[in-house]
Amino acid sequence: MNRRLLLGMFAREHDLLAVVTEARARGYPIVDAYTPYPVHGLDEAMGLAPSRLSRICLLCGLVGVGIAFAFQQWTMAVDWPLNVGGRPFNSWPAFVPVAFEVMVLCAGFGVVFAFFGVSRLYPGKRTGCEEMAASDDQFVLVIEAKKAATDADAVFQLFCDYQSTETKEVDEEAAKTSLPISLRVVNSVLLLAFVIVGFCIWTLGNDPGRPNWEFLPDMAHAVPFDSFAPHPDLPRHMAMQPPPEGTIARGHLPLHYEPTPKEAERAGEELENPFRADDLVRRQRGAQVFAQQCAVCHGAGGKGDGPVSLRGVPPPASLIAENEGKGGNKMTGPDVRFETPQPLTRLAYVLICLGIGGFSIGLATTPDASWTNLLLVGFLGVGFGLAGGLLMAFQYLTAAGWSVALRRVPEAMASLVAVGGLLVVLALVAYPEMYPWTSEATEPHSDFRDAWLNRPFFLARSLVYVAIWMGSIYALVHTSRRQDEDDSPAHTIQNRRWSALFVVLFGITFWLASYDWVMSREPEWTSTVFGPYNFAGLFVSGLAVCILLVIWLRQCGPFRAILSEDHLHDLGKLLFGMSTFWAYLWYCQYMLIWYVNNPEETPYYLRRLQGVLEPLFYINLALNWIVPFLLLLPRSAKRSAKRLVQVCVVVLLGRWLDLYLMILPADHGMGSLMIGLSMTLGAMAGYFLLVVRALSRAALVPCHDPYLMESLPRHASAS
Repeated sequence: MNRRLLLGMFAREHDLLAVVTEARARGYPIVDAYTPYPVHGLDEAMGLAPSRLSRICLLCGLVGVGIAFAFQQWTMAVDWPLNVGGRPFNSWPAFVPVAFEVMVLCAGFGVVFAFFGVSRLYPGKRTGCEEMAASDDQFVLVIEAKKAATDADAVFQLFCDYQSTETKEVDEEAAKTSLPISLRVVNSVLLLAFVIVGFCIWTLGNDPGRPNWEFLPDMAHAVPFDSFAPHPDLPRHMAMQPPPEGTIARGHLPLHYEPTPKEAERAGEELENPFRADDLVRRQRGAQVFAQQCAVCHGAGGKGDGPVSLRGVPPPASLIAENEGKGGNKMTGPDVRFETPQPLTRLAYVLICLGIGGFSIGLATTPDASWTNLLLVGFLGVGFGLAGGLLMAFQYLTAAGWSVALRRVPEAMASLVAVGGLLVVLALVAYPEMYPWTSEATEPHSDFRDAWLNRPFFLARSLVYVAIWMGSIYALVHTSRRQDEDDSPAHTIQNRRWSALFVVLFGITFWLASYDWVMSREPEWTSTVFGPYNFAGLFVSGLAVCILLVIWLRQCGPFRAILSEDHLHDLGKLLFGMSTFWAYLWYCQYMLIWYVNNPEETPYYLRRLQGVLEPLFYINLALNWIVPFLLLLPRSAKRSAKRLVQVCVVVLLGRWLDLYLMILPADHGMGSLMIGLSMTLGAMAGYFLLVVRALSRAALVPCHDPYLMESLPRHASAS
């Protein structure tokens, strides 16, 4: 039986949400809604039940865990019993890594195949209505007309009430088209498509300044002049973008004035500019609006050289007056910089004095605790700086667009490498007694170990580590800042090469540095995953610092119009995933040492599982993984600034506790806790001031980056 379908097209997503809510309230049978991108809240408005894929994922994961445990139980305890370190044959903690891998594998395959089944996707499936253009720039609502023809009039009137751009009625069977082709032909077409895409990628290369191959030429080659007015070349005469709130497009008169020279002169006499040069609040708001709405096309300096022109779009008009200060309808581009609120600066200086006082008291009472805590806070600062450098490098290497607008934050964090490295080297030079292998009474070991743990060579390596990190990060940041000056997309390509080199150098040097600075505090103990384990902690804590700074800048104003919930969601997913990665390495290191039970390795954990340190050992796991995992598991939590702030604070506490358990218990356990807390608070305050100072040295948004458009929030076009 054929169905009559009533289609309504809408230009804005909030119109679609409103009409869906009203249609459901009236009891109209909604067939489906089509959007060019996911619309948050549409499933609730349509009354759709939660997806069954999550339940299928959980079920397949549990099946994978069961299969892995059963297989290992049969292998280790039945088919080939093997005694390892005096452990029972069925030591289930040793089965966890394999069970985890099989769980992920089964859950992934299960969800993929279940998705095809639930959505009923198969070769040769008949397509739905082809009248809709939801894949272009429209939002489409489809309602079934079950009763008399008057129902269609009521539905069309509803569509018109919510600013529909077009309405139509179609017959479902007539609109459907079948695909009477075999699966072999489908596979051939897909293979040909992959070949064509690969050829396009190979020919275009990675040059972001080269014009793309556009399949929607109206979007790429529309005349960018007068972009806030209805454009004759766009569908339904849409404007290229809506005017920023509180602004009037250049060349347009306000209401009640005619576009004549006489009226323009009258407007200049009657209208008063509310902006004053000494109004810092309006200046900051204007800089924010300019960075989001104007700089994409007109460039950070207003010269008409924004990143849009680097993609092959004709450049817009320059906003810079030839003779500044002499009137005219052009303006100068703002210098989008940020200044720290004075109360926060004063609080930071108070905490720095507290940290210096704690360090001085420790030198007089327990010098070993003071110098060891200096090593801890220095290593913590180095980790924050390297995490900022890695965030930059990963963005360049993956050509990520979503994070470009936030890149100045990890750039500023990277400046901490120099200060943190200086503190570490100071502790190494001033107090060599931190390391037992520096004592002459230490028994000699292997020739390689004695040669490696040689104090002059040890200090020289440390200086090389810090120099390599500082040089690599300076190259990345300097090249990024140069792009603000000359707008050249070649800097993006150059930074991509610097990023590849930095990631390789980081992987080698940080692995060795974590062994030298931390693990050699207990030279009788070794771990092959100690380097990756410290990398995971470094990256998680660096993400937490980056998220806190981004949210703080959003609350203060500079990122208010730039940072959206989608950015928070992406950052939250990274934090959630890397926290789980840290827990995976933490468990693998502990489980292998526990399972093998070698006398050379177990003292490391036995020392941390006795006395007052035992609860801290388990609190460490809770702060770094259990709490973030539970709090960030819902999707809404990753989009909540308040929840992300709470999780980031917990993660930073966990990182400090993790380093404390790695560095301090070798000698004196809890004796230096208060000294360490005061020094950590002072160091964190100093790191904050350094990061904010680095933020103030350049524009907060890299307006000339060719991928900036992909990072800005999506705004609906004005009809």
